[in-house]
Amino acid sequence: MIHGLCDDVMRAVMAKMQIDVPRFLLRRRIRVEYKDGMSDKETKILVTGLDCNSSPMSILTKVRFRLGTYAKTLTREQYQIVVPKKVATAPAGSLKLAISFYGNHKEPVLALEVPYKDHGEFLYEIEYDIGSPEWGVKAISDGDE
Repeated sequence: MIHGLCDDVMRAVMAKMQIDVPRFLLRRRIRVEYKDGMSDKETKILVTGLDCNSSPMSILTKVRFRLGTYAKTLTREQYQIVVPKKVATAPAGSLKLAISFYGNHKEPVLALEVPYKDHGEFLYEIEYDIGSPEWGVKAISDGDE
């Protein structure tokens, strides 16, 4: 019988065998879509969690939206807000997101700033190294449809 955490035991076994323990990287994607609202004076903003192949995946637990003076926090899927276009095109016209995850790997909150567009989609690849305190973010698409 072994009394210890699995990771600690495996690190010791790997060290004894003189084999390096590979880094564990958690890779996900985040899609931010801008769509027409019910009227031409509104914009819908939708945030979706995706797996590494861009298939929808329930990985998010909370999304905080901030656009100009408008702020809202959603704690259930579908993470979608509708904002007046006059708010979205104000001088501070970039969308600031704080995205929380289920935390199976103790992931920190992801802070993401997305340029505002009337229409389009931004796709980000995010990567979390379990040994690091923050996410790595890489833009895959720039908002063009």
